[in-house]
Amino acid sequence: MSIGRPANWRVVLLRLFVNFMTFLGVLGGMGLMTQPAQASNPVAPRVGNCYSLNLVELSSPTSTKKPVTCTSSHSAETYRVAQWRGTANPAALSEVRRRASAEKICQPWKQESKVFTNWSYKVPTVTEWRNGLRTIRCDAYALDDEDPTQPKRFNSKQLDFS
Repeated sequence: MSIGRPANWRVVLLRLFVNFMTFLGVLGGMGLMTQPAQASNPVAPRVGNCYSLNLVELSSPTSTKKPVTCTSSHSAETYRVAQWRGTANPAALSEVRRRASAEKICQPWKQESKVFTNWSYKVPTVTEWRNGLRTIRCDAYALDDEDPTQPKRFNSKQLDFS
């Protein structure tokens, strides 16, 4: 039995390098080598924005979804944006206290819309609050006539009140 000639050190080093890079690529593909997202300044919501939200998202007090164009499929439209009253992060308050404050701000329209029959509110997430966002967003939506477990979808702006 003969022992082969020792491998060229350059070839060994190249193979180690290729294997190491392949290993890093696998880790990156698994999301293990990604950098954490840098916190950015939160974008304040605006009256007239449209959002594509399902019923669970409409029921949640927070949302990180970005607005969509009002000519694309959407389920909610923002009719009021106001400064949050208070110094405590609303996302950290009890649902009862948060909802009571939201009602004072969002309820004044009293469902006077011909299209929208329900309202929802969004307060800043803990991260958005930490980054300076201090608004409450009031969205109007309607339930689908054929499937009331889903919000109605629109492809144009429907706001008919201010």
